[in-house]
Amino acid sequence: MAELERREERGEIELAYADAAGFSLQAPQPMAWQHSERPLWLEAQSHGKRLNVFGFLRKNNAFEAVVFEQTINDDCVIAAIDHYIRHRTKDSLPLHIPLDNAPSHHTDAMYEAQERWKKKNVFLEYLTPYSPQLNRIEILWRRVKYHWLPLEAFQSMKSLRRHLFAVLNGIGTEYPITFKN
Repeated sequence: MAELERREERGEIELAYADAAGFSLQAPQPMAWQHSERPLWLEAQSHGKRLNVFGFLRKNNAFEAVVFEQTINDDCVIAAIDHYIRHRTKDSLPLHIPLDNAPSHHTDAMYEAQERWKKKNVFLEYLTPYSPQLNRIEILWRRVKYHWLPLEAFQSMKSLRRHLFAVLNGIGTEYPITFKN
């Protein structure tokens, strides 16, 4: 990853960190402070509906995501990557997309799609196993889940959807990430 980051800094390639994250009514915070005169009660939620997001993050805070209301599988990943690279041409700088080793990233359909993406100068870079710290988008998902989504987001799916989309649309402006090497 360090070499890819150096090549990006020299303007030789583009680098977009990519990964999926799931959001449900199960609030990730084990505890939260709230105003004593306006307490908020959340009912315990079983595993139910989820909003799954597949996102792409650049070091300049450029962010794009596709939201799925289904389990992320290889079709979802392929659709998200196709959407992200839709305006690229063979003359674009090479785009490298680091991915973890989720099963949905290693299917025949993904390998076939990679051959198509190479024609647009897009390359997947599989990270070494058990190294999420190498994928900078993990920082973003942690911020969204533990800092930027308010407790009120977990009251209903409608509220979760509204708050999640507000955060996703504000990444890079209202919700920046600062990368330091």
